Amino acid sequence: MTISELKERLQHQFPDACVQCIGEGWSSIAFCVNDKIIRIPKVNIEQYKKEVKLLDFLQGKLSVQIPHPYLVEGELTYAIHTKITGKSWSIKTYNALSEQVQNDFCYEIANFFYELHQIPVSDIIDAIPEKDLKSYSLCPREVMYSDLKSIFSESDVNKIYDFCYDTYSLKTDPVLLHKDFWEANSLVDDHHHLMGVFDFANACLGDRAWDFRTLYHPQYLSLLEKVISFYEKLSDFKIDLHYLEALDKADSLFCVQYFIENPEMKKKMPNQWQKQILRMRQILKELNSLNLK
Repeated sequence: MTISELKERLQHQFPDACVQCIGEGWSSIAFCVNDKIIRIPKVNIEQYKKEVKLLDFLQGKLSVQIPHPYLVEGELTYAIHTKITGKSWSIKTYNALSEQVQNDFCYEIANFFYELHQIPVSDIIDAIPEKDLKSYSLCPREVMYSDLKSIFSESDVNKIYDFCYDTYSLKTDPVLLHKDFWEANSLVDDHHHLMGVFDFANACLGDRAWDFRTLYHPQYLSLLEKVISFYEKLSDFKIDLHYLEALDKADSLFCVQYFIENPEMKKKMPNQWQKQILRMRQILKELNSLNLK
């Protein structure tokens, strides 16, 4: 269904409410319905089932606000939770802050990661089935090549596949990851203190470097450096920037894999599909350049 059709369905279900679409991501469309947030999956509800269990387990364990959603399954299936308080921010608003306020904000992001990573894995597995906390895994290379053979040669697919496989094989002791922290999934107060974090749909167990990958972008460089510095002081754990760079590159293959496994999304998000293909071309160029040296 289109966004307008979904909005009409929700308006019919909540006739006295103000229904507004507030965002569309890779896997869901979010609506604000009075004081509630409703997220409707584009593909399936399985990620939300895990998220509901995880967020129930995390209540009271973090300094920031987090949602406490529940599922509504039926003709229209969705996850719903009461809005957490706070307002949106952007790298533009961050750059306009004083240095002290920037430092405080970066410390609060680092502390969010630290609190999450400090939760004993054994406690998490007791509450949530371990199978629900596995990181996304690569599909068989022959499946990937079958879908990409009109774009890349078999040797090129093998080269980038091997790079991603090797990158994901380099893991430390696993921790609980949010895995999608950035401005669209967090809220601040009027003084730019971190107030809330949401969208735990990608949460899993894995290398802690993953939680910094979504901040690995030229626009976020100053923020990322400060967050890492504070995190290393809190945790006494070194974040390897070279590994972070490799994770950022490897993630493009998972984005491509998402489209391979959900072919209908290529038509719905053609610009994003082309963007990831261009990223793969650039990564192949860099890998070929390294092989020539």
